[in-house]
Amino acid sequence: MHGQVKTDKSAAVREKEKKQKDAKLKVYREGMTQIFERRRSGMKDWETMRFVGDVLSTNPDVYTLWNIRKEVLLQMIDDKSIDEPVKVGEGELRLTEICLKVNPKSYGAWHHRCWILEHFPELDLKRELALCNKYLKLDARNFHCWDYRRFITSKLGLSPEEELSYTMQKIEEDFSNYSSWHYRSKLLPLIHSDPAGIRPIKEEIHLRELDLVQNAAFTDPNDQSAWFYLRWLLGRLEPKLEIVMSFVCKEQSKMYIVFNTDASPSDSSIDVVSEHISKWTTVNSLRDSSLWVSDLKTNSTEYNIKVTISNETENVSLKADAGFVWFRKPQFDPDVSPKLKALLVEQLETCNQLLELEPESKWPLLTSVVFMKAIDTNQYREEIIERLRSLMKYDKYRSSYYADTLSKFLIEEEFKSNELPTGSFSLKNLGLTSLYYTQYLARAKLLDLSHNNLQRSLTKLQYAVKCSTLILDDNDLTSLQNIPSLPQLISLSVANNRLQTAEEILKCIDKLPSLQKINVAGNPFVEDDAAKQEFEKELKSLRPTLEITVD
Repeated sequence: MHGQVKTDKSAAVREKEKKQKDAKLKVYREGMTQIFERRRSGMKDWETMRFVGDVLSTNPDVYTLWNIRKEVLLQMIDDKSIDEPVKVGEGELRLTEICLKVNPKSYGAWHHRCWILEHFPELDLKRELALCNKYLKLDARNFHCWDYRRFITSKLGLSPEEELSYTMQKIEEDFSNYSSWHYRSKLLPLIHSDPAGIRPIKEEIHLRELDLVQNAAFTDPNDQSAWFYLRWLLGRLEPKLEIVMSFVCKEQSKMYIVFNTDASPSDSSIDVVSEHISKWTTVNSLRDSSLWVSDLKTNSTEYNIKVTISNETENVSLKADAGFVWFRKPQFDPDVSPKLKALLVEQLETCNQLLELEPESKWPLLTSVVFMKAIDTNQYREEIIERLRSLMKYDKYRSSYYADTLSKFLIEEEFKSNELPTGSFSLKNLGLTSLYYTQYLARAKLLDLSHNNLQRSLTKLQYAVKCSTLILDDNDLTSLQNIPSLPQLISLSVANNRLQTAEEILKCIDKLPSLQKINVAGNPFVEDDAAKQEFEKELKSLRPTLEITVD
């Protein structure tokens, strides 16, 4: 019990407990032996069911036993040897209730209840709904019971509105009921979907829910339940798939098309047609990709493409006087109405008041970042950066997540302040830990990514198909294993990293067929003269004309 001083158990007490444990173990082993012997002998009868039930009633998490029980019941159903199905089904439900008293979160027991209701449809579903209410009154956070309740309500045909009302009842009983908030986030879009497709739910309901969750979140700033729901409300739906860029690369005799998110050429809802091309494939032969490529069949001064996505058609024209390029600027900022913005400003102020009292409080810090991004990233740019860095400092277990979130924000800001890159594009000195939106780099010729921390993100450079100069200096790189194939790369600089062996360079040379210059200065493997000479010799044997910088 809480508050009581623990005392050492006497030898006699420990011995007694050991004997009890040994006795239980003996019964368990004997029961399992009997069950598996009967199973091997093909004895699928009520006696086997009794043995299985005896073991499960004290050990409900032995999933194999639940499966054996199902095997026996299925055999009986096939043999038509069950005379009173309702009685048998109710008996199975009683067994699971005994098991749930031992462990209310037993996967096996809850799953068996679902299975029984599927195979014995005559059972009383309203009784099951009442049982859910009973269990959720005992423990409103029992997510197994919430899952079971969803299963029952779907069978009963209860409306989402009825269930939404139930979640409100549970939230009013306890603001920190995470499962109720989560269930609410699943129900609301079914009832009040946003016709504009911008938010999870339509605006008037969105405003009401924001007001509701604000009361919960700010009542107990350290409870995560309402904060998670608040972040869901402020989240955007997955953007609908659309084309954002297309261009012709004459030197490669290829046409490229860029999407805002990954898509597959085999997807029947997408049709990209042009008389000038052969067949679309993804870059690096991935199944899904944001960048598709096709060989050109004809040489022309204008290339027309018809793009159909989910029955919406768009015509794209690539003309010589426009450099055979078409693009639309990416949109990163949410579309927020004046009413919603006013409410978000009010809630941001409440967050700031909480942070004055508890400056290291994780949830207000993180949610304030979401508020500021929704209100105006230009106005709050420096505060967003500062608060994400504070989160990295105060919540060390999730520091990588916050670092990646900051990286994503900084990259969005760079794309917003620049045209889509065609010549030089720099993301240097930003402290990036991950790369995002690299499909928008498809036409960049010089990429400067120096002075970051991108050892986990080299594969994301696969979309830089026109890159001729890549600078990866000072990125804490220990390997180049994940560098992708870059067909037009002429110059690569990986100076001042932590590459330990020449093998790291030698392995990636085949992926860079056009490479003419490489800078590896400042890496451990070229620190002594003998190693430098050996490296240069090996590299020259593979690429005799390669210009190598080692100092």
